[in-house]
Amino acid sequence: MNYLFIDPNILIKRIDINSTYQFKFLKILEDYIPIEFFNKYLSYISEYKLKNIWNHIVIKWNTLQSLVTKKTYIQSEYPQQKYNQIHEIINEDRLNKLIEDFISGDIFKAFFVVNCIQNHFIEI
Repeated sequence: MNYLFIDPNILIKRIDINSTYQFKFLKILEDYIPIEFFNKYLSYISEYKLKNIWNHIVIKWNTLQSLVTKKTYIQSEYPQQKYNQIHEIINEDRLNKLIEDFISGDIFKAFFVVNCIQNHFIEI
C-alpha cells in the first residue's frame, strides 16, 4: 500500500453504493491494490461531475510536468505527453476510455491516476 496516500480499504467505508459499472482502466492495478473503492467512488459521482475527475487528473499531470526537473524524467517520454481538460458532460464509458488512453498500460501513470482520484475524494 506504499503506492497510495490512503488505504482504499479505509476509504470504501465512506461510500455506500452498489456499483454496477466496472472501470476497466483499474485492471492493471488489481495485483497491487484493492480497486473496489475506485469503482464505487466513480460510480457514485453523477455524470455531470465525471468530467471533474478527468480535469483533476489533467491539472495534476500538467503541474507535475512543470515541477519535475530531474534529467532522467525530462529525457523520458512523459514530458511530451500533453492532455486537455474537458468542458462537457461525459459518462462512465467516456471517462474510462479517456483514462485508459492516458494510462496506456503504464503502471506509473495508473498509480498517478488512482492517487489523483483519492486526492479528489479527499478534497470534496
